[in-house]
Amino acid sequence: MKFSRSLFVAGLAVAIGMSVFVGNANAVPKDINMTITKDGKPIGTHVFKFSGDDANLQVDVETHTKVQLLFLTFIYDHKRTEVWSGAKLQSLKSKTDDDGTPHELDIKASGNAISGMADGKPISKDGMALPVTFWNSDVLLNKNLFSALHGKDFDLKWKKLPDEEVMVEGKMVKANVYETKSASGDLDRKLWYSKDGEFLKTKFKKKGYDIEWIRE
Repeated sequence: MKFSRSLFVAGLAVAIGMSVFVGNANAVPKDINMTITKDGKPIGTHVFKFSGDDANLQVDVETHTKVQLLFLTFIYDHKRTEVWSGAKLQSLKSKTDDDGTPHELDIKASGNAISGMADGKPISKDGMALPVTFWNSDVLLNKNLFSALHGKDFDLKWKKLPDEEVMVEGKMVKANVYETKSASGDLDRKLWYSKDGEFLKTKFKKKGYDIEWIRE
């Protein structure tokens, strides 16, 4: 599974008539290290580590942020492990401390369903559902999405924006740009992907602040 997969790039090419580059769909993605900023100042990190192969790809994700506002400190810690076979999720296990509010998700695919426990309660999803994990840009095509924190369902609409150049790993890179919207507003954001589908950057509003994840 290479980030956007052939399905993603081919589907977008048809939908919006753009020319895209399709890389080696069986290649294991490169690890992604991102700095999280609030109004331009670093507040944490977001890391994706990949291992295995396309038939059994493991993705270990860690997010850590610490924000100081006046006399208050807000902490967010999230760890999860995803296992994929091609474009299909096989399992996901996550643990989150959302500034004192805990969340745990432990689900596995079996037959035509994905099921398990979310915050201590049984949960079941369609077998083709995907967690919202933007390293895998297939989420932009899937209407059946759920949170990787607590398993709640999300809807997602997207549109293509004009290409932009962004600074990544010390050099300017031309990027495909998308805007996503959700009914809850939780997934309202702008996303940048390289021409071969690698996740480069995202930007969104959180409680009035500009939040960015920028690939180092």
